Amino acid sequence: MLEQENTALASNIPEAYKDLVKKDLNYNDKSESNIGEIKKMLKPHTSERPILHLGAGVSRGYGMPNWNELILQIIGDEKCLNFTEENGLMTIDKDFEAFLNKLSPDQWISFAGKIIEENSGRLEDVIKKKLYAKSLDLNKSTLLQKIITYWIEENKISGVITYNFDNILEQILNQKKHPNKSYSNQNSNFIDNNKLFDIDLLNIYHVHGYVPHNGEFSNVVMGETSYFDQYSNPLNWQNVVLLNGLIHYNNIFFGISMSDSNMRRVLSQSKLLGGKKHYLVTEKEIIYESNTKNIDIAKTNIVNEIKSQYFETLNIGLILLKDYELGSYDKIFS
Repeated sequence: MLEQENTALASNIPEAYKDLVKKDLNYNDKSESNIGEIKKMLKPHTSERPILHLGAGVSRGYGMPNWNELILQIIGDEKCLNFTEENGLMTIDKDFEAFLNKLSPDQWISFAGKIIEENSGRLEDVIKKKLYAKSLDLNKSTLLQKIITYWIEENKISGVITYNFDNILEQILNQKKHPNKSYSNQNSNFIDNNKLFDIDLLNIYHVHGYVPHNGEFSNVVMGETSYFDQYSNPLNWQNVVLLNGLIHYNNIFFGISMSDSNMRRVLSQSKLLGGKKHYLVTEKEIIYESNTKNIDIAKTNIVNEIKSQYFETLNIGLILLKDYELGSYDKIFS
């Protein structure tokens, strides 16, 4: 049956993909060679070290909500909706979640903003309350701890660009007494100093806003409209940092889905300006045979090849993991 399905599949796909139908699951997977390229870049105390980009997936190990969950929690809490806890994360009432899924992300933001406005609050205050609702165990074994232990403490990274509001990274680095400095608004003088990425000091750029556990926060960027306003201004400090990093350095992305079209636009622009190669650590797409737990190797190969080819147009090589369990990252840090 499977052989018949693959024969039918092979007759309906472009010639370039037909070999994938007959190959094993790891055919044309460039993950190992991309990891090898990264390891050659990780030279301590050099100006050629790569830049790290950190997304919500990196903070998940500390129970932090992702973007959707954060907005749902803001709306749900203010409207006294029911939450339940699953695996340390708060999930909203399923009926209300289904209602919200009828809305676009920008409509979510508008709805949440109205709720906060009616309660005389400020978005950043509410976000802070949600991010740090529980005490953080900064010593627990997480992906972020691996990054810090194997790369940052060994001075193998030029700097960090984070899309997260939290300051978990800074808290851990301060605990370890590792020199670092955070930037999150245009009033800082880092652009004038022309030292976006320092050899001796780890600069951390919060390009979507900063809501630390303690201390002053900056305005956050949430929703497609806010992202568009930010990325459409070429002189915006966030764009200066991003383009500088993408053009002059190799970059490694962790915990980022790349679903943001504005981010992809910046990557495309940096490539046109001569940007270097970058790397995205992500999960391998797996497709199963109908009504079974058996992997459909042909379709899995084709989907991942198409995904890989797309990201190559953005100068990005993929490092495909079998899942996001902590052990799956060992091959990157070993």
